[in-house]
Amino acid sequence: MNEPALALPERTKEDHCTPGWLLDIIRGFAPIGLDPCSNPWSTVNARHAISQHEGRNGLDYSWANVFLEHVVFVNPPYGPGKIMPWVEHATREDLALTGSCIIMLLPATPDTKWFRKAFDESNGLCFLSKRVAFEGAYAAGAKQPSALFYWGNEPERFAEHFKPHGIVIAKVMRQEVLVA
Repeated sequence: MNEPALALPERTKEDHCTPGWLLDIIRGFAPIGLDPCSNPWSTVNARHAISQHEGRNGLDYSWANVFLEHVVFVNPPYGPGKIMPWVEHATREDLALTGSCIIMLLPATPDTKWFRKAFDESNGLCFLSKRVAFEGAYAAGAKQPSALFYWGNEPERFAEHFKPHGIVIAKVMRQEVLVA
């Protein structure tokens, strides 16, 4: 006898998914160990996912327990007032002992407070040269460019890996170095 299929919740505008081409680039840097902003339609395929659709909030968990040498990939909801808590959470995490890092996909809007905080506290930034058309609910071409922020111990490696995909600023010894 066939088991009845579980019905997925209705998608909302917060259920945008990162496109495969960008996930492939990130996976080329390191395997994705944690997706704290997952949803039932996600194609991130992290070793561990946290989804509000399952009643869990990625902000309620430490990201420091990620598998060694893995990425915590964060594509948070972009609604008003929703990005700053994710940036603040990333700045509080200490992944130094695990060799892991955080890569966060955000709008490239340097006129916002959360962008400035992410820039000040992260170790690298890549302004993507290609606009990100998110998959899923209300998916359409991106209205603005996107950026990847990096918190981790290897900003030079981040810069080398991501420079074919945009303009990169890596913070080496907390000094900004532009890698175009």
